[in-house]
Amino acid sequence: MQNKCLTLVIFLLFSISSVLAQTPEEMKLPTSLSGIPKAPETVTIDGDLGEWRLSTAIFVSDKATQPLEDCCGVFYMMWDEENLYFAAKVYDDDLIQGKPGPNTWEEDDVQFDLDLDRAGDKNTSAFNNDDFQIGFSPGDFKGEDPVIWGWNPGGGRAMNAPVNAEINSAMFDKGWIIEARIGVDAFNADLTGIQKFEEGMTIGFGRCINDIDKAGEGGVSSGGAWQDTSKMYDVKFIGPFSVAPRMKLASSWGYIKRI
Repeated sequence: MQNKCLTLVIFLLFSISSVLAQTPEEMKLPTSLSGIPKAPETVTIDGDLGEWRLSTAIFVSDKATQPLEDCCGVFYMMWDEENLYFAAKVYDDDLIQGKPGPNTWEEDDVQFDLDLDRAGDKNTSAFNNDDFQIGFSPGDFKGEDPVIWGWNPGGGRAMNAPVNAEINSAMFDKGWIIEARIGVDAFNADLTGIQKFEEGMTIGFGRCINDIDKAGEGGVSSGGAWQDTSKMYDVKFIGPFSVAPRMKLASSWGYIKRI
């Protein structure tokens, strides 16, 4: 009887620890961005999220289709006049890579969907030259480098692999991290006329996690925003966050940064 009780206790503890793979702070995050803050200084793209505030992030999950320990994450964005910055911490129990470039969506990655002319075409569904579906893949930490790739499902000019951009990645004990920068000119500046990003600008936003490790599991989608811009939601560029002590990811998790 004692052995059975001990076994039950161990099972319960294991189950609780699996459920609590995410930190309590992450689990309390909202599911939609309230604003995209201005970076207080140029962000160093090194796969370390110490420059990012957890209080400005969102928690992305869909427990109905994917267990939290295998497919969920924390997404961030920031901006300055010349760049958009992206970051994600993804819980993933089996990192699958091997299809970089235009096929990045067929490996484990995160996607940010953006409409940069929200005032002009927020009620249309087709992507055009100011709309972007952008994938960020961490690479495999063995030889395949991290990748940025931008598509345009509506037939407008795709971003493809942006030249004025950076990405880095890191592993932690329950998943992986990407951190990236894309310059304003990569967003079809010659076609859209957007030469710089400014406070008060409103864009459309969607997000997606692709998880390819098990048959029948496609990851956590963005409610269709990856192919229909009208399903994005509005979010505004706001000023820099305050200098008060910041909520940020605990620095205690072990991780391997890509050099």
